[in-house]
Amino acid sequence: MDFNQKLTSVKWGGGYTSSKIGAILDHDSSPYITKTAYESQIVRRSGSEILRGDRQDWVTNLGLTQVLNKNALIDANIGYTHSSGFLENPYKATSIIFIDPASLNNSSITGDVRALIEQRPDIRNQVALNAKYIQYINWFNAAMHLGYRLSVDDWGVNTHTFDASWVQPIGSSGWTLTPRIRYYSQDAASFYRPYLFSQQTYSRQAVDSLGRKIWIDQNNITKQYFGETQFDLVDQNGTPVDGFQVNAQPKITSFDAGKLPDHFSSDHRLAGFGALSGGVVLNKMLGKGVALEAGFEYYTRASSMQVGSGGNNSFADFDYYVANAAIKFDIEPATSLPMVGSGRSSTSHAHASQHHHAMPPAGVMFGHMLDKSGDFMAGYRFMYNWTGGNMMHGTHKVNDQTIVDQGCSSDSCRFVPTFMDMRMHMVDLMYAPTHWLNVMLMPTFMDMDMNLRRLDGAPPPKPGVHEHTGAAGHETGAVGDTYFSSLIKLLDIPGHHVHVNLGFSAPTGKVDIELRRMAKIDGGLIHFGMQLGSGTWDFTPSLTYTGDHNRWSWGTQFSGIKRLEAQNKSGYRLGDQFQATTWGGYDLTHWLTVTARGAYTWQDVIHRDFNQFNHRIGPMDFPSNYGGQFFDLGFGVNARIPGGRFAGNRFGVEWLQPVRNDFNGFQLDRQGMLSATWSYQF
Repeated sequence: MDFNQKLTSVKWGGGYTSSKIGAILDHDSSPYITKTAYESQIVRRSGSEILRGDRQDWVTNLGLTQVLNKNALIDANIGYTHSSGFLENPYKATSIIFIDPASLNNSSITGDVRALIEQRPDIRNQVALNAKYIQYINWFNAAMHLGYRLSVDDWGVNTHTFDASWVQPIGSSGWTLTPRIRYYSQDAASFYRPYLFSQQTYSRQAVDSLGRKIWIDQNNITKQYFGETQFDLVDQNGTPVDGFQVNAQPKITSFDAGKLPDHFSSDHRLAGFGALSGGVVLNKMLGKGVALEAGFEYYTRASSMQVGSGGNNSFADFDYYVANAAIKFDIEPATSLPMVGSGRSSTSHAHASQHHHAMPPAGVMFGHMLDKSGDFMAGYRFMYNWTGGNMMHGTHKVNDQTIVDQGCSSDSCRFVPTFMDMRMHMVDLMYAPTHWLNVMLMPTFMDMDMNLRRLDGAPPPKPGVHEHTGAAGHETGAVGDTYFSSLIKLLDIPGHHVHVNLGFSAPTGKVDIELRRMAKIDGGLIHFGMQLGSGTWDFTPSLTYTGDHNRWSWGTQFSGIKRLEAQNKSGYRLGDQFQATTWGGYDLTHWLTVTARGAYTWQDVIHRDFNQFNHRIGPMDFPSNYGGQFFDLGFGVNARIPGGRFAGNRFGVEWLQPVRNDFNGFQLDRQGMLSATWSYQF
């Protein structure tokens, strides 16, 4: 909100986040990690332990920007955050040294070191104050940025941040050099301890009120016996018993949690320390809000650098160097803070492409081109693929026994998925060096999860092999394959457009991800469909025709994937793919379009096989159980913002519903795919 002739701006915001935590506790760590404080929150299923918790975060902030004169402005903000619930990191443990009080008078004291999952308060309130001053210095044609941030909370983690930077244009060619420095100081949380001492035993044999050691019948724990050893035991009536005959075992009591602090953590991020960093950023404006950036920074952290004290300790001291490169898009320059006094005008970045072109459905890739030489487009694409329900063979669902007998080649299947979700996040970057050629770069991030169930009639577990039941779920997620393409315009006349895409994908996604090690047994490679890429260089061509008349639009596309290598590093090759799709759209208004689409997809089976160990527990571990022929029907909505400060933003969403499936081998049924896109052309 602007007032005072737009010299003063007020901004505010708020947010709420609800989080559900399901932390898988590593099986191999069980003998070493004590988690008694969270017994009521741990779910145990088929040998897996999952620590569950809930967390809520409320955030609000208020800011003020004031232009002081033509060369200076100040920006100030205040924010408040309230967090409650499970605020611990379930993978952080604190070392506690238990010392038997009876040994304190000995010349040599021995401690029993144990690791306990940290225990933090259930509530945290944080207040943060930010101030920034920007001064344009005409003599240097540069801008100086000075900033300070103070944050306080009821954990005692009070922080100070000082930063400064100098934005220096170099000549008139669009180069900018920005050296910067930052100092940060933090007080330790009131409950931070690198380790703890506790004057008690970690565990000991229980004693009764008379000081006699207590023994129990291992087959009936309600029966108790008393005595120093198994040779001199008596029962509750004082009658002597043979400790070996009654299988007497010591009754063990654990430490008294009440003698420990209510809260403790040795997470180095909660320690007291100071940090100093400095670096330089080199920026090159390419035009129309697009910039290339490269930077280098050195960071050092030490307890001795904390404001007001020497810090807690040197356990968390470290330093590092980092170098980065990026391409940046300033899609709304009118709302960003300018270099005061630089004479920059928001009108110099007027939106360059306000004319309307029909958008293809959100699920169609490479469906349009930029018209003008020098145009850029930045976008984001999200695809969610959902499989679940029945197990299928060809066009029919199959029962468990058939899968056990036939789904795993000569082996017997033991598990099948109950569901598998795949989410793909893609950044779309498009540039038009000429009016007839566009180039695209599309990095991806993949995120998948799968749950399994044991088949009825499955054979018993193989000796010495841990079977991954999926009680805790299988998840993978990281960078996927990277796509780059050239789109060439073949026909462009009023109402009709044809272009060809010559694309490739680079194998940047991992294909050697392994299941978690459990029960001291390596998990082996995870299923084919849970790997993050193809692992091969692939050719991804397409041919697209689009047309429009008045409110109507339509299009057809033929696309394919051809694997260019015989196998990837894990020994297999995904099947080739072909798709034909056609769609139609109708403009409900000048900014809103509805679409309908039909699609046919053929996908080949996987060729070759893993060249590394894989447990082969179900159909998803066998190459013949992938691919098939699929018919889908989709419905979508496209919208664009035709004017105003957000003009040029486009949005699309589409749901693709399976109509007919003909699977290769045994596969989980397809439930549908959601596609959503955003793009901005400038």
